[in-house]
Amino acid sequence: MATGGKLENLTQSAAVERAMEEFRVLGRDAFIEKYGFKPSRDFFVIREGRAYDSKPLGSGPIDVRRAI
Repeated sequence: MATGGKLENLTQSAAVERAMEEFRVLGRDAFIEKYGFKPSRDFFVIREGRAYDSKPLGSGPIDVRRAI
């Protein structure tokens, strides 16, 4: 089951930056599995030439904010 919350609750760009760093450290497969998603087929966030799966990337920062 996917974790996280509603994307409308994602208001801090620093949380997204931390999620991108976590994605890079864990690797795509582990990051996606951690947040309970399947790999994206259509929607990605592209930053500095790297593609990030959009749903877990949006979910991860919401989880990070809960821990703060």
